[in-house]
Amino acid sequence: MIIQERRPFGRIRPANFDEAWIIVEALRDGLAELPYCTTCHTPYLIIHGCKYQQVCQMCVLNQISKTRINT
Repeated sequence: MIIQERRPFGRIRPANFDEAWIIVEALRDGLAELPYCTTCHTPYLIIHGCKYQQVCQMCVLNQISKTRINT
């Protein structure tokens, strides 16, 4: 599952409809899953075979916002 669109400066933006459809199909086909985070207790997306570290996106966003407040 590859999303072709480059994100400027590494910023996070919501998925568009096409990306959302690809994620739904990956979930149906077993290529992705939504486990619950043991820290924040929300589901997060895991994509099997992805080269990036599989982390809870909500925990990462919360950590970024805490870092920005403290600086």
